Amino acid sequence: MTNVFLGQQTKLEAFTINTPIVRYQNLIATRPNLVQRIPQYQIASYIGVTPELLRRIRKKI
Repeated sequence: MTNVFLGQQTKLEAFTINTPIVRYQNLIATRPNLVQRIPQYQIASYIGVTPELLRRIRKKI
């Protein structure tokens, strides 16, 4: 149970510290198959941005 708590704490810290671009890059690096299967508006919500901002992030990358 301690390991689960520490893992969740690490994810929360990374979410609050990282920029949306870094969060998206981390998502692509850790779960590349999700980007192909999940609608873009849900990915945008997951990384904490609007769908329009996600489109701009994807253009930059």
